[in-house]
Amino acid sequence: MAYQDRGMMKWQGFVLSEHSEDISYHDRKKISPIILDEQTIEQFNEMLQESHEYHSPLKITSSNPNNLYDAIKYSIGYVWKYDAIKKGIVVKQEDGTQEFIAIDSIRHISEVN
Repeated sequence: MAYQDRGMMKWQGFVLSEHSEDISYHDRKKISPIILDEQTIEQFNEMLQESHEYHSPLKITSSNPNNLYDAIKYSIGYVWKYDAIKKGIVVKQEDGTQEFIAIDSIRHISEVN
């Protein structure tokens, strides 16, 4: 008769309550993907194109799936270039630094006065 492995059951005793609380905290904090309607996408495209053409500053709110502690990211600057390969934009910020933002992660765009 062959030995039947208990799989993950044998490791469950090693998970501390702090670990399970931490895991559930991160699960609650995850940002769900946003689904934009066609009108909003068109409005975002117009604002991004205008910012690229006239160097007008925008405040772009995007989700940051790589960082669970800071899931929402705010960027202020103008669209310096489009990156069709990576499917995103490069925003040149006020201090001269450049930041890549994926198009799929953009949640909101507003003009900066």
